[in-house]
Order: sequence, then structure tokens, then C-alpha cells
Amino acid sequence: MDDYFPFTYNKKKKEVFAFCKSNGKDNEIWVQLIEKAWAKICGSYEASEMGRCSEFLQNFDGTPTEIHWTEDFDTADKKEDMYRLMSIADRNGWVMTSSCLKRMSPQLADLPLNTMKTLGIKNCHSYSVLDVKEVILDTGEIEFMVFLRNPTGNFFLKEGDVWKGDYSALSSKWTEKLRD
Repeated sequence: MDDYFPFTYNKKKKEVFAFCKSNGKDNEIWVQLIEKAWAKICGSYEASEMGRCSEFLQNFDGTPTEIHWTEDFDTADKKEDMYRLMSIADRNGWVMTSSCLKRMSPQLADLPLNTMKTLGIKNCHSYSVLDVKEVILDTGEIEFMVFLRNPTGNFFLKEGDVWKGDYSALSSKWTEKLRD
């Protein structure tokens, strides 16, 4: 493997890594090394885009994976089953990801891309699952929440790049009790 990485320029005309970026110190390059190795396995950076994280984990280090499609959990009982699966995985410290793959999901086939953009969902991107929680709302109802890290790894992005649906940062559904 060579020691070249693709760069681009940010708004301040400073050179930055073109694709993956570490969320830590500026001098960390482990993320770029893993990304470059995966691009080499796939044949190019372009060929490594829009895959599923499970594909990467299986091929890169042999990690056993399971894929669960949201359309298989389309009723209230089944949604609770999905939460239970994710909760077990979270308690065991397993890596969890979520992907929005409009082209692969019949459930999303009719959803216009601008609707996804309005909600702040990026098509053909993977998200890291940071946490899963079961919360009791002020009404007594149970809500299952999944906390995701956005695709670029930045927590503060321009307005068009963040989740805008229920329980987004500015959602009126948040109460003092829930925020605690």
C-alpha cells in the first residue's frame, strides 16, 4: 500500500482528507489507513462507496454480522423486537450500524429523495449506532430511541445535513425529563 491519501480543500482553503475523518486529534490517520485498505480491497475509492458496513466488517477482519431490514419489523410488536435485538447488541458492546439504502428497500422506493433530505437522512450512507434507549414519555407511552452518528462523523453540521424529524436537536417533542 502506498502512502498517498486523497485530499480536498475546505472552505478556508486548507487541505483536508477527502473522505473519512477522525473525530479525534487532527494528527490521527488510522481512519484513513483503514479506508485506504478497504478501497484497495474493492479496487478503488469509488468502488468502496455505498456498501453495507457488514460487508466491510466481514471482509476486513472476519467479524460475524447479521443484517436486519426495517421492513421486516413493520408492526408495533415487531418494532419492539427490533429494539430488543439492538438493546442486547448494545449491552454486549457489539458494533451496530444503520444504513439508508433507498435503492435496496421497497419501503423507501416511493419516498422522494427530497423528502429524505428534508428529514436530514442521507441516501446510500451508513450511520454508527451510538446508543439505544427505552424511554417513558410524559404521557406514559414507551418510545424506543436509537442515537446515530451522522455519516461524516461531525456532530455539528450545516443545517441541511442533520436529522430534522422527531427528537432532533430542535424538536418540540423533547421535554426536560427526556433531556435528563
